[in-house]
Amino acid sequence: MRRTPHAFTTTEMLIAVSIVSIASAIVLSRVDYTSYRLDSAARGLRATVQRAQAQAVTSQHNELMAFDLVNQRVYVIDDVNNDLTVDPGDRVTSASFQDGVVFGSPPDTWSGAPTPSGAITATSLSTVTVNGSALPTIVFRSDGAASTDAQVYVTSLRGLATDFRGVSVMQTTGRTDWYKRSTGTWALAGF
Repeated sequence: MRRTPHAFTTTEMLIAVSIVSIASAIVLSRVDYTSYRLDSAARGLRATVQRAQAQAVTSQHNELMAFDLVNQRVYVIDDVNNDLTVDPGDRVTSASFQDGVVFGSPPDTWSGAPTPSGAITATSLSTVTVNGSALPTIVFRSDGAASTDAQVYVTSLRGLATDFRGVSVMQTTGRTDWYKRSTGTWALAGF
């Protein structure tokens, strides 16, 4: 008696691989990677703000958070002598956004926030000089409070209205939240 093999032929394997490839191409073309990058940037910006606030409380000196809108960078400065300037002994760290994510000014904002006046909207921003540029700055004091209420906005290079994300900083407590704009409205996105 002759046994029949229970295996796939080359033709059957090629057909199966082709079907999987076509299905993957259809599914992957519908994934919005820019939205994921923007969400990641907003979460990262919020985490940077929270770390700066926590460092101010832990170290009992000011932490300066400066925003380089031209070069798309965020600087955190350990202001060890609390003079609100970058001195040679101060530690300066920086972070940049992923490709395609930039600071941007949205057409509107979430309920309760002031009308956006740019990529950073605040009641009173300080200024600090980093690498020869005067940058808008939020100061976190040793009690955890921020120097101002502020909203920081990021968006994509493609410029869609639904691409805006925002991080809110509350002056009295330093609390941060991040918001996402989709389908014409803003919603609280992260806790």
